[in-house]
Amino acid sequence: MLCIPRCLSMQVYCRGCLSMDDVLNGLDSIRWSDLRHAYGTAEDVPMQLRKMISEDHDERSGALHQLLESVWHQGTIYEASSYVVPFLVQLLNSPVTPDRSIVALLFSAIADGKSYLEVHAPIGSEQEQTWREILVNRGEDFDHQLRLEGQWVQATRSLMDEHLDLLYDFLDHDEPELRLNVVSALGNYPGHAIRSIERIKKALDDEPEDYIREAMQVSISRLGG
Repeated sequence: MLCIPRCLSMQVYCRGCLSMDDVLNGLDSIRWSDLRHAYGTAEDVPMQLRKMISEDHDERSGALHQLLESVWHQGTIYEASSYVVPFLVQLLNSPVTPDRSIVALLFSAIADGKSYLEVHAPIGSEQEQTWREILVNRGEDFDHQLRLEGQWVQATRSLMDEHLDLLYDFLDHDEPELRLNVVSALGNYPGHAIRSIERIKKALDDEPEDYIREAMQVSISRLGG
């Protein structure tokens, strides 16, 4: 379960040369109202992404919490999640993003996300049968929904795979929960195994928290190290 840091860093920055539209280029070209997240239509997502670069710390933190309830929710991701990824990449790469750590927290959470049915109705479990009945009563099909959600996860991970290197610098961040979330996410991407194992092992040497060291060892093992 993702833990949100109690204290997020506050940095001084300047918007003089870049506007919000420059930082979040293309945000309004997406029909967010046609996409879905954990609570329904994703039409609120553009506003929350813009708040992620607000000058107000509380507004940024509030936007993070909202997005960690919608496009990522208790370990699950949704149709809208993959559409958010390119904008998080823009924020992580932008010199005017006031707090890259909260962006990295959301980015790593989505990178580690799974489909709703994969989490709540694993194949062969009692929950699977329960959800089959629930979906039948809704006029829907469990297997179709499972495949559809799998496509959302694959689309999200394909985009993440292109930009996973943005997470490496946060392996030694001051906030322990961010370090934990990042290392957990890295374990999902075997295509980056060589570099990820190298970076995780380097961070492991200086990691003071036992539970994070354990998570690092798990990710190294998952990546074949």
